[in-house]
Amino acid sequence: MPIPEICPGCDRPLYFGYLNRPAPRWQPRAKLLMLIGALISGPILLAGPFLVAELWTDVDPNREMTRGDRGAVGMLAWAVILVVSLVPALVLGAMAYRIPRMFKFHCNQCGWTETIILPTIRYGKHRPDKDHLE
Repeated sequence: MPIPEICPGCDRPLYFGYLNRPAPRWQPRAKLLMLIGALISGPILLAGPFLVAELWTDVDPNREMTRGDRGAVGMLAWAVILVVSLVPALVLGAMAYRIPRMFKFHCNQCGWTETIILPTIRYGKHRPDKDHLE
């Protein structure tokens, strides 16, 4: 379905100029996936270094660590936890990105509304025609 320029209810222009048109928005499913990814990754990132530091002290309880040693272990633990915590966010973000976006149109004169779902655009999947390969 093409993007409407004129309201089907009252035959008046919907938007004056290109900049007044609505932008494509995320569907609620995609927003939910992004929120779940953030809710999973956030606590892992915040609590992970403390958990690793606690496990590290259990490995060798007789060794006394200096302040510098604890800092070095904490930085290494944070770097590892950062990568680990980004995995769920990136996976769920990629799933959300594959959900088609939508336009919501509204006429201020007659109250007409319409929601159009855009087809999914998959970048990087371009296959040239056979004529171009010869």
